[in-house]
Amino acid sequence: MLEMPSEIVPKFSDSNCKHHQSEDDNTELERQLERLRKNLSSLDSNSPHSAFECLQITTKIQQITKLFASPEKSAFGCGILHEALLRIEQEFVNLLVHYKQSNVGPEITSFRSSEGNFEDLSINSFGDDLIEARNSQIEICNLSAEQSVVDLVNPLVLPTLKSIAELMFVSTYEEELIEAYVSARMEEVDEILLKLRFEKFSIEEVLNMDWTKLNSLIRRWNWVLKIFVRVYLSSERRLIELIFGNISEGRASSCFFEISKVPMLHLMSFPDAVAIGSPKTEKLFRVLEMHETLVEMLGDVNNLYQEQTDGSILGEYREVLLRLGEFAKGILMEFRSAIQLNLSKNVPVNGTVHPITRYVMNYIQTLSAYSSTLESLLGGRNGKEEYYASVAQMLESNLESRSQFYTDEALQNLFMMNNICYMVQKVKDSDLRSIMGDNWIRLHNKRFQTYAMNYERASWGPVLSFLRDEGIYHPKSSFPSTSVLKERFKGFNSGFEEAYRVQTGWLVPNLQLRDDLRISVSLKVLQAYRSFLGRYDAYLDGIRHRERYIKYKPDDLESFLLNLFEGTQRSLNYVYRR
Repeated sequence: MLEMPSEIVPKFSDSNCKHHQSEDDNTELERQLERLRKNLSSLDSNSPHSAFECLQITTKIQQITKLFASPEKSAFGCGILHEALLRIEQEFVNLLVHYKQSNVGPEITSFRSSEGNFEDLSINSFGDDLIEARNSQIEICNLSAEQSVVDLVNPLVLPTLKSIAELMFVSTYEEELIEAYVSARMEEVDEILLKLRFEKFSIEEVLNMDWTKLNSLIRRWNWVLKIFVRVYLSSERRLIELIFGNISEGRASSCFFEISKVPMLHLMSFPDAVAIGSPKTEKLFRVLEMHETLVEMLGDVNNLYQEQTDGSILGEYREVLLRLGEFAKGILMEFRSAIQLNLSKNVPVNGTVHPITRYVMNYIQTLSAYSSTLESLLGGRNGKEEYYASVAQMLESNLESRSQFYTDEALQNLFMMNNICYMVQKVKDSDLRSIMGDNWIRLHNKRFQTYAMNYERASWGPVLSFLRDEGIYHPKSSFPSTSVLKERFKGFNSGFEEAYRVQTGWLVPNLQLRDDLRISVSLKVLQAYRSFLGRYDAYLDGIRHRERYIKYKPDDLESFLLNLFEGTQRSLNYVYRR
């Protein structure tokens, strides 16, 4: 508030008062001051014109006060001037409050996304359907320079505000005016943050917050920081410069720093608290988004606070950015370690792609959207590529360990084939390709093809072994043994039926791979069966129950093999060709 009249007199001791006025002159001046005082008190503060009229009256009072020669008369004038300055300070604040324009539009002050529709980035839910999470996020605050700065106060009252400020500064009442301005605008800051619906949380509250709420708050914080800095603070800085800039640039800057320091440190305390928490993998994408937001807004913040003497806000901003980056790196390392340590015995009974494979590949595919941020955190492009390669290697080692939980060697290889194929497909069809490289793709294409060949050998080798020529002929005879042929055909039928029963229940989810594997199996089985049948079926003509040995035609087998790898078990135990 303004100082009391007894403290005002010294302020005017250096005024350019005239020294040779008559008593009558002083009396007339006093009467004029009294009339002006009465006019001032009669002004209706609710009138839209009261501030301008108050400014005119106060200016006249100031001019008259300077005309007094004697200290006694000057003190009288200073007392009335003090009253006038008190009133005009009130009018100044009234203008700021009554003509504020904080509603800058629903597209800015409204968070245009349902907070309930966020992505649950946990290991239990990170699937293929969430891969578009990064791309589907609402683009917020992509505002041009023209769109960013808004009028926080109606432009029509700015000339009056500026004139009041000039008068107060000339009257050496700048401290009181700055204090009043800061107080009024800080209330507006609180109102803005209230509209943006971002409340202050203690470190303990953030650390104990459940992920659902924290996830939503992080998304809101990213939006709030951009709005608050790019729109509100930029506009606040301009408003201060319009009112005080021509009077005192230093005062304008210090005024802005005082208004914005507390809310900025408040906004910085949230990511700082997040960075203190445990480095859980589901937090990574939100943390990276916060890091990207801080990096994106660093230029804006630097422009706003580069003149701050103590550098407290910029210093804290950069410290938070550094701590958040270290926290993100910690989560990246935790994610890689978690893959290595996750060795539960749970494996899909049908040999399909393991959930950990889907999770890891979808995780790093989503991670590729933060490529530039990762490079800044991991030591450049090479560091980023090395990290991705190490994650893929950890996953492969994990899968190889899991495959040993299958007792069937064929299913072990089918499981590895499915999972490596899934990894390759994810890399080929996404931005991961530019990170992992074509050499990685070629190497792992060969790898899953090798697993496919190993599956065929382990699964169909024993079945096709019944169709070999060795041991069929009697010693020193050119005719095959009928009993051996019966056993061979029976063995093949039994082996094929068991393989069919088991492998129709296995699953190859990749449709192209499923077709390729069926064709490969069919070629081997049908070629061997046709050849064996062509050489020996005639030797079983005329025997009893011939259909029990030669149960299937090649076309039947070809049809049956089309049912493999669909994940629904079938049986041929009661199928006979008569």
